[in-house]
Amino acid sequence: MKMSQLLVRPARQGPRQALTAAHRLLIQAGYIRESAPGLFAALPLQIQALDRLTAILRAELTQLGAEEWRLPRLQFAADSASPTWLGERSAFEIMDRRGARLTLAGPQDGLVLHLLAREINSYKQLPRRIFQIVPAYQDDYRSVLGLVSAREISVLHAWALDANEADTANTMRLLTRVLERVCRRAGLDGRWVDAGRPGAEGPPARRLVTPQEDGPEEVLYCAACGYAAMTSVAVSRIITHGREEEPRTCETVHGPGLIQTKPLAEFLNIPHWKTTKMLLFEADGEPVAVMVRGDCDVSEAKVRRRLGCRRLVLAPPERVRQLTGAEVGYAGPIGLPDEVCLLADEATRERVNFECGANRTDHHYINVNFDRDLPQPEFGDFRQATAGHLCARCETGRLAPEPVGVLGEVVPWGTGLPQATGCCFVSDEGRQRPAWLAALTLDFTGLLAAVVEKHHDPAGIVWPVGVAPFQVHLMGLNLDDQDVHRAAEHLYGRLQEEGLVVLFDDRDTRAGDKFRDAELLGMPVLLTLSRRTHQAGQVELRFRHQTEKTLLGLEPALARIRRFLLQG
Repeated sequence: MKMSQLLVRPARQGPRQALTAAHRLLIQAGYIRESAPGLFAALPLQIQALDRLTAILRAELTQLGAEEWRLPRLQFAADSASPTWLGERSAFEIMDRRGARLTLAGPQDGLVLHLLAREINSYKQLPRRIFQIVPAYQDDYRSVLGLVSAREISVLHAWALDANEADTANTMRLLTRVLERVCRRAGLDGRWVDAGRPGAEGPPARRLVTPQEDGPEEVLYCAACGYAAMTSVAVSRIITHGREEEPRTCETVHGPGLIQTKPLAEFLNIPHWKTTKMLLFEADGEPVAVMVRGDCDVSEAKVRRRLGCRRLVLAPPERVRQLTGAEVGYAGPIGLPDEVCLLADEATRERVNFECGANRTDHHYINVNFDRDLPQPEFGDFRQATAGHLCARCETGRLAPEPVGVLGEVVPWGTGLPQATGCCFVSDEGRQRPAWLAALTLDFTGLLAAVVEKHHDPAGIVWPVGVAPFQVHLMGLNLDDQDVHRAAEHLYGRLQEEGLVVLFDDRDTRAGDKFRDAELLGMPVLLTLSRRTHQAGQVELRFRHQTEKTLLGLEPALARIRRFLLQG
């Protein structure tokens, strides 16, 4: 590619409002342009980088025997599966002229299973591997984070169907290795963390994350045992208090305006952990109440996965008043309508004489006890783990936070989703059985942003060899000299004949501008031909991650470039 043919050129400065290095550098270097908040046009250099990544992934998945499909981006909302990583960000929803609700490129696990159910009927047709590389859309509000929160992104979706649990476990290992190899080629420090179960049961999904100073997501990890999980689904231990005191008489207390648990505890002169925080949700339209200790928060991700619902939202104030008869902040578990499903965090089980809302504005119950004042609800882990909580996997560790970017995810759906969508087969025993499903997702756009976020210096991007949009950046200086111009064109052709992917700066501009732009664009190999080097029969070679420049003849330079690219 010749830079003289590029309409969009590198700029001297990046956007001032950019909060991340990747956002600033990709716009400044002319890889992308922002057309509206969170919407980015991919320009030739960005497309070249994405093409390099897609080629890597296609090769990896082809080795697994996968075939490429292209599913429709629009689908009926009812066909969307339970949300996974990308689905946790709000998908765009539209209404067609008939009034049907559709999603724009939301989770497609259910859709692909509906299609596969028509094609697969025997164990002889398994295993089966399907993938697609397509745009995805997300209704994200953090547009200032650049590509990390872009509303339109490029993603890889892959699905693997197997006949039994052992085969799908092996498939999970294969898919995990695919993401690990891509991460290594991109020069990123990837690590696997728990991402919660896709359903009420089964092994957890795993996400591949990379540490980022200003990462949009957060994990909690234990330095003592190595446990790590996304904050939204991390498990923890908190100090519990036994049933050392006798139950007292339940009373109603007037506490006007006290809806925050800490001031309420001070007003009642009780420990903070004895207060109760209860939130009312609508899960696919059905009311659900979730109670945790007052010193904890509710994890919506854990509640959503426990219920297996597609949509979980806080109940609006008018719905809270309808169900409790009180304003928001005074809801409690006693006397709720039968239609309300009540969930309680495990840490609330052993409390004695605790506080809760009285379902009456400005009023609270104290000295509440299970079995006497209300029946035992369904207990489980519904609290949000936070930094400082005790590790649930070891005796001594505590959880610490770390900002990260999420690169990809592998989800073991098991047989639940295939069975629900009718994706079954006849086994070798002649019995009808549901297939086992595993799914992989990789965010190409986020991965590119993560690479730039890690691999840059004050002058610009420093692309790793494995994912660089071009391997060699050739700069032609003194091109007004016809002999130098012909030599540069010949060198450009020779590099391409050698199988190298070359960006040729053939612009009629100053040498300083070309060097500055080369640093900014960040290709791994910088090669310069000028009047001086041409007359000496040499070229100037420099590797972007180094400062040393070397004058070499063409053949020795090509030999060094080949060795460098092979090592990278």
